[in-house]
Amino acid sequence: MASYSIKKVQPADAKAAYAFHQRISHDDPYVWQRTEQELEAQIAKGYVYCALDAQTGSMVGLCYTVFDAHALAWEIGGMTIDSTVQRIGLATALGVFAMAHLIVYQDPWNNNQRVLAHVHKDNPKPRALLEKAGFVKTRSVTIPDAYAPPKMRREKNGEVHGDEFEISPGGLLKLSSWFDDISRNNFKPVAATVTFLVEGETVDQMAEKLRKLAGG
Repeated sequence: MASYSIKKVQPADAKAAYAFHQRISHDDPYVWQRTEQELEAQIAKGYVYCALDAQTGSMVGLCYTVFDAHALAWEIGGMTIDSTVQRIGLATALGVFAMAHLIVYQDPWNNNQRVLAHVHKDNPKPRALLEKAGFVKTRSVTIPDAYAPPKMRREKNGEVHGDEFEISPGGLLKLSSWFDDISRNNFKPVAATVTFLVEGETVDQMAEKLRKLAGG
């Protein structure tokens, strides 16, 4: 069984992360493409996460979180997985790690901040994962032509239409359970060996913090 490690992207790997993001998202009309400067800024803040092939060290997955100070909300997005490792649950593992890392170390609930995800209206892939992870659809959103990345799929009038999802405090229990199972390689939807790498403490310590926040 193939092995992968999932961790926060370090500033030294910013250029490699951007190259991966650009390559994978180039032909995906559902991914919000970030500029190199935008992605580097998020990496410097510790808001970007990656999956690495444990054997070769090559990057095979990427996602990020973004904080909107005006809306007091975090968004998880930019999920991109190399075509060679799709359909083994790696996007699930990477997404769970990113959400758990955000909730444990940014503590959005105690800071009165929401945790959101936005999905293009024509993109079915993330919806099942979000719903299983405790996210619920809260509203539909419309992005004017001038604000959306040029390669995103648009309506005839140039607008980009999508849906907004928000995780509820009740969804934390499911997220915590998934994090525990994946970190112990006991999560059947993930058909690979996955190692979560956390800075400054053990995965078990991070999991315990997540359980406490979830009320478990």
